[in-house]
Amino acid sequence: MDRLGRRFVHELLPPQCLLLSDSTVTLYQREGRGYRRRDLFRDLNLSTLDSPGGRKLFSRLDEKGLGIVLGPGHFIFNILDFQRLPRRRSKCEEMVDWRLGKVFPDNLEQYIHQYYTFGRKRVFSLLVKGKVHRILQSTLGGRASYIGCSTLLSMNYLYHRPWPFSLLTPDLMIQLSEGLVVVSAHHRSVPYYIRKFKSREIRRLQEEIAQVVDFLQKQYDRTVTTYALVNSHPEIRDADLPDLTQLGIRGRRVDFQECLGKIR
Repeated sequence: MDRLGRRFVHELLPPQCLLLSDSTVTLYQREGRGYRRRDLFRDLNLSTLDSPGGRKLFSRLDEKGLGIVLGPGHFIFNILDFQRLPRRRSKCEEMVDWRLGKVFPDNLEQYIHQYYTFGRKRVFSLLVKGKVHRILQSTLGGRASYIGCSTLLSMNYLYHRPWPFSLLTPDLMIQLSEGLVVVSAHHRSVPYYIRKFKSREIRRLQEEIAQVVDFLQKQYDRTVTTYALVNSHPEIRDADLPDLTQLGIRGRRVDFQECLGKIR
């Protein structure tokens, strides 16, 4: 278990990164101070990396460092609120584990758990099955120097801002992935709501976001006025994305390759 500060990602990523989605693998390579998408490999995912198609992919990589970025489908996200977290790390971990065990029915020992604290009252928790890490280790050995989460990278890009710039970050982050959408709501950069849902039809995205905006207003008394839509879907172009300004919120679109760039 790891406890970090507000910055979700603390290191520069390797010169080349693979984004693993449900049925595709996307190769990004560093170019200047950022990254650019270089290739898309269809009919590949985590469980088929050791197939002939996976071996062909790895044979085309440079000998430089390699990073693995897992799509949101591999993770379970939770936001937990506390009256006050202990200062001592071991006690804090015990309390977070106890609270997570109350809301999560599975055996936590089967998962790798990472969490991030905000002040001493809120925790953003991520769970990934331990077998995911074992598959990557058996397939790649020690070749991958970084294994991360595309949702965290997107949050890091949008919300790691010093005060007072944190006041200008979007109220809503919408991450569009292959077959999944992640929506997280933030107040002064701190997440207070996160939801992950399947969305096979891009034309329904506007309707689903409208429901989230209405829910946040009613349940949290938060009015959403701005958003950022991060497109990490390998085959959806910006021209295909819906115009969410019709919901009365303004925002911008972000290509996922921007989220891999230099950490501010």
